[in-house]
Amino acid sequence: MWHWNHYIFPQDLWPHFQKFKNAIVGIDPVKEKFIPSFFEKENVRCYVLNGKNKTMIWCRDGANSWRTEFEDGVPAVLKENFTILANDLKTNKFKKVRIYDPWKDSWNTNINVRDNEINIPSFLRSIVIILEL
Repeated sequence: MWHWNHYIFPQDLWPHFQKFKNAIVGIDPVKEKFIPSFFEKENVRCYVLNGKNKTMIWCRDGANSWRTEFEDGVPAVLKENFTILANDLKTNKFKKVRIYDPWKDSWNTNINVRDNEINIPSFLRSIVIILEL
C-alpha cells in the first residue's frame, strides 16, 4: 500500500509494530475466540477482548489523542490512581495480571490485585492489561 513507502518508512514507525508484537506475545486469537466489549470510567476508555483463557484490555487516556498533542500542543499527562473492578469486566475469575506499557516497552507483573480490584500503575497515554483466567 502507498502509505508504507510514503509514511511508515520515512517516519521510522517500525518500532511501534514491534511494541504491538510485544503486547500480544503468547496470545492465540483463534484459540481465544475473543469477544470485544468496551467500558469507560474516570476518563479512561477501555477496549476489551474477552477470550477463553485470557482477557486483553487496552486502556487509553480519554483526555489525550494525536490531535491534542500534535495539533493543540497539549502534552500527555500521567494517569494515576486508576482501578479496574471485576464488575467492569463482568468476571472475577482472573488468576494472573500482566501489564505492558508500550511507551516504555516494558512489562509489569507485580500488580496489586485485592478484592477483585486491579490497581493500575501510573501510565502515559495508554497501557495494555493481560488477564489470565
